[in-house]
Amino acid sequence: MATDRNPDVMEMVEQELRENPDVSNKDLKLKAEEIDEEIEDLSARQFNARYPLQVKRKLASDEAERTQEGAEAAEDDDGAEAEDEDRQPSDEARQEVFSMIEEALEEDPDVSNDELQERAAEIEPSIADLSARSFHARYPLQVKRQMTSARKKEEAPEEGETESASRDELRASVRQALLDFARDVAGASDRGDVIDVLTSVDQYVDRVMEQA
Repeated sequence: MATDRNPDVMEMVEQELRENPDVSNKDLKLKAEEIDEEIEDLSARQFNARYPLQVKRKLASDEAERTQEGAEAAEDDDGAEAEDEDRQPSDEARQEVFSMIEEALEEDPDVSNDELQERAAEIEPSIADLSARSFHARYPLQVKRQMTSARKKEEAPEEGETESASRDELRASVRQALLDFARDVAGASDRGDVIDVLTSVDQYVDRVMEQA
């Protein structure tokens, strides 16, 4: 009669239980006998205690460890998010960054996202820790939208003036919208930034439609 656990049998039982936790003790014993003939001398109860029961305890222990690790990882993530929130720039610093970006874009509409982030980090150091995509979405993209909105108001016809633009004016408006869109796409530093620009395409469409 077998007195020690056969590692090959243990491995087989573990594999079977992972694939089908409801596999019967009888089926496991039959497969085990093909590996180790001495297992034929074990009763079903003895086999279950020596192999399946031990494997199930091991699997349960492994699952408990994974659950604990997952909980600890979640706590670490929550702590990191809380730390990020604590490091959020003040309203005053954010406004100063917005103003700097607006001035930079007015001077050079093609200024790069990297340059803007570098200059913004001089105002608010925590901005240096942002990815290029996050910075672009939080700052330059917001400023560009505000500038576009302001241009719309300036270009709106005053009362008494014609409300439909001439063909030349419409052409110029469409051309400017397309140039702005192309410039924003070209200024994107990675795929994420490009996606951010593409998802804001409606603002360019709105500019064209308002002039039609």
